[in-house]
Amino acid sequence: MTITLMSALRRVAIAAALVALAIAATALHIGAQAEGKPVRVVVLDSLPVANARALVLQEGRGVRPITIFLTAASANPEMLGGALAIARKLRARPLAANRTLLVPVTGVVRRGAISPRTERRLTSILRRLEDRPPARIGNVGRGRWIEAGIR
Repeated sequence: MTITLMSALRRVAIAAALVALAIAATALHIGAQAEGKPVRVVVLDSLPVANARALVLQEGRGVRPITIFLTAASANPEMLGGALAIARKLRARPLAANRTLLVPVTGVVRRGAISPRTERRLTSILRRLEDRPPARIGNVGRGRWIEAGIR
């Protein structure tokens, strides 16, 4: 009986490790997202949440695209990739119509190297952002924004 229990626990541990690896791989494979649903990416001078390097905003029932807020200092492929991974997770769990969720991102833990293809895609999004003229972004101030697709 003890051997069967140990075997079952070992299988659960292996399954948990495989799920963790799949999640890490998903976060790193962001490339070729252009055909996906839009996410708004915004670069502001500063963010309204202390110590946040990025913010991911989701509004209930898909009223607007999920919005990722970055600062000029934090707008790099690694931070954008981490915020996009959060946006994908949020999209899988829609909110009720009267709900809003704001996720502050203070850092990104990388579990492996970003693939060259993914890095090119993320860099392309950031370059397109740099090319945009500054504009008023709702009630958060001036910044630059674009819509990018994610799967």
